[in-house]
Amino acid sequence: MSSANFCPNRAIWRLRLLPAAVALTFASTTVSPSPIVDVAELARVAVSSNTVLVQSCADDGNPLSLRHLLTAASDGDTLDLSSLACSTITLQQGQLGTSRSLTIIGPDAGVTIDAHHDSRVFAFSSTGQVTLKHLTIENGTASTTTGGGCIYSNGSVYLQDANVHDCTSQPPSYFVARGGAVFAKKTVGLAYSKVTQSSAIAQPGSRAEGGGIWAALLFTNTAEISQNIAQSDDQNPSVGGGVFTTYRSVVSYSTMSHNRATRGGGVYSGYGVEFVDSTISYNVARTGGAAYLANSGRSTTRFYSANSTVASNYADSAANVGGVFVSEGYLSIYSSIVANSLVTGNATLASQDVGYGYPTAIFGDHNIITRPSVAGMKNTIAADPLLGPLQNNGGDTPSRLILAGSPAFKHGIDIGNGNFDQRHILRPPLGLVDIGAIQDTIWANTFEPLGEEGHAPPH
Repeated sequence: MSSANFCPNRAIWRLRLLPAAVALTFASTTVSPSPIVDVAELARVAVSSNTVLVQSCADDGNPLSLRHLLTAASDGDTLDLSSLACSTITLQQGQLGTSRSLTIIGPDAGVTIDAHHDSRVFAFSSTGQVTLKHLTIENGTASTTTGGGCIYSNGSVYLQDANVHDCTSQPPSYFVARGGAVFAKKTVGLAYSKVTQSSAIAQPGSRAEGGGIWAALLFTNTAEISQNIAQSDDQNPSVGGGVFTTYRSVVSYSTMSHNRATRGGGVYSGYGVEFVDSTISYNVARTGGAAYLANSGRSTTRFYSANSTVASNYADSAANVGGVFVSEGYLSIYSSIVANSLVTGNATLASQDVGYGYPTAIFGDHNIITRPSVAGMKNTIAADPLLGPLQNNGGDTPSRLILAGSPAFKHGIDIGNGNFDQRHILRPPLGLVDIGAIQDTIWANTFEPLGEEGHAPPH
């Protein structure tokens, strides 16, 4: 399945994000999948009133430095770093902070802001939103009680073409460790961005929440959340190795991998988790290796997966759930692979792919689920999906191809997610759709990604 004709020109792609067309009717209750969110559009809500050029790479507080201009900024300002002669700003005076809702934008090639683990990188006290674009934010450490090893926000944070990595939240004893990389009291949005290699580490007697991200709401569009860990002692289980949300996580066209926690290695949520055209692999937990939905007291708590691959996640025993665990509410899976869950430290011993408490309403169609069989789902295939490794298969996020002979070929349905796979490649008509996040490349190569005006872009 060659990808020779694949044209990964992200700069001129335009992803058509359409509301999901299929409503799922549960008895007398109708629950519709959340619309796939264009995070970049959300980030444009705060219209910039003024653009200010940052012209100094020094962190000495001089009038042209980022530190000084942040403190002098007004709501709606854009601080533009595109004219800087350097590639890195190294913090010398602790974290950067502002009480304003604004945008910070680097050059197209990006610029790095490095705290050298001496402090957090950014603290935003505004209850509004901050947009960070074309930035690498790294090596932040927060030892305070508020969380956010690299970024703290009292409101919302939107990352566009950004990379946040190697961050740590490690508060004093008896305080919860929250958001190893990013903490936001409201919403975190990721578009073409990464949050990786970060940790929330609790002292003995406390727990950790969100090794990568802590937020009320998470929306992703073409993002990678990987190699994050939430760490605490056995008496205080850590939750959400990659992501912890108090409300809902909506993961679209994205990859979550190699994250770790006691519960919810990939994601832990108090209300809902939605995977749309995404790959969730190699996450580790005692239970709920891929995802864990807590008993929040809400009867509408739900897990929803559409055209996604949730495979090769880990639990600590064969009786526990390496895949998806739902305490109560709704479990809805469509045209997805939820399979090959394993036991940590034993590559030949399988764990449960799906687990749920009661009462849980179960719905689904055209899935591959290997263990156990799930009553209430139609057209389920209980067989090895035959997946390739997690790697670059085109597009902006790592993914897993279905290999020759896979039962996923032509057994899926597209349920109205914009008709694209995870790589933003057009899916075929009904009857030829593959199960999982990635469409067969042989078919996909007969199509081109949409250009800015809906035409195929040039190579």
